[in-house]
Amino acid sequence: MKMKYFLAMLVFGLTFLLQPHSAFAARCDSNAGYKCQSNCLNADTLTGLFEDCSGGDVCCKGSVEITPGVCSGNSTNSAGTCKNICANNEIADGVCTAQSGADYANQNCCVVKVVATAGMCVGTSTKVGGACRSNCATAEKVDGTCTAQSGADYANQNCCVSTSATANGGDSSGTTFTNPLAFNTVEELLTRIMTTVQKIIVTLALVTMLIGALLYVTSAGAEKQVTQAKEAISAALIGLALGIAAPSMLKELSNILGWNSTNSTVSNSLTLSAIAINVLNFLLGIFGILSLIMMIIGASLYLTSAGDEDRIDKGKDIFKYAVLGIIVAMSAMVLLRQIAVFFV
Repeated sequence: MKMKYFLAMLVFGLTFLLQPHSAFAARCDSNAGYKCQSNCLNADTLTGLFEDCSGGDVCCKGSVEITPGVCSGNSTNSAGTCKNICANNEIADGVCTAQSGADYANQNCCVVKVVATAGMCVGTSTKVGGACRSNCATAEKVDGTCTAQSGADYANQNCCVSTSATANGGDSSGTTFTNPLAFNTVEELLTRIMTTVQKIIVTLALVTMLIGALLYVTSAGAEKQVTQAKEAISAALIGLALGIAAPSMLKELSNILGWNSTNSTVSNSLTLSAIAINVLNFLLGIFGILSLIMMIIGASLYLTSAGDEDRIDKGKDIFKYAVLGIIVAMSAMVLLRQIAVFFV
């Protein structure tokens, strides 16, 4: 009898132990504020198995089911996830707000890092592809600023575009042409020609003047040779004046036609009126010196006349005409300035 009782108890105990473990599981009581969820955030996770939690869920204190909070980075404008601590391959790009869910407010908005390779950009003026760099290379030029679209690591860096890039979307990546000439425009070519011709004119004018002087010296009074010498010297002086004044003539024409020349040779040249004023100042200086010399000569003749009437008269005339010349010159300047007031 005792043996049967013992065997019955043993069978009962084995049956009890071999029953599924869930039969002993407690319930996740929702009345007490608990709920079966995939994971818990800021909640007390109950250990153990619960008969009404399935699929690997745990019983959490609270009633909000946790799903990843979605956010948008402040600088990158890329989609991210709200987390307390960002992963190694992520960067904190702003703070999540209640819009991501009350449970995610004030958490980091974690955005996947941009791989540290050359951030790509498009030039502002050239409209061709470039690379985002802090400092552009020698063969590159700055053409705008990179934005967060090039990657958070490249925001506000320079958009470096090749100097050979052509504006309006052109691309010179095919064939590179090196200009073998020292000028790039027709205007620069004409300027170089004008400068060269001016140098030639100055040289020829000097040679012609020397030839004219040589003819004059060797003329021995021959009227024909003296005339040739005078004509050679006169032509050389006129040609020299015209050659040197060529840029000034171009400047006067540009002022009349309203053409703004970008050429420094023309823009920096004197106007014809400025040249005339310089010539006038030069002649006035020469005139003043000659007048003073003539007055001294006239006074000397008068002082050394020793009663000779001819020397006295000659001294008086020289002195008188020197003074008259000064008066006429000064009067002419005053008269011209007064006339200019009425018409200019």
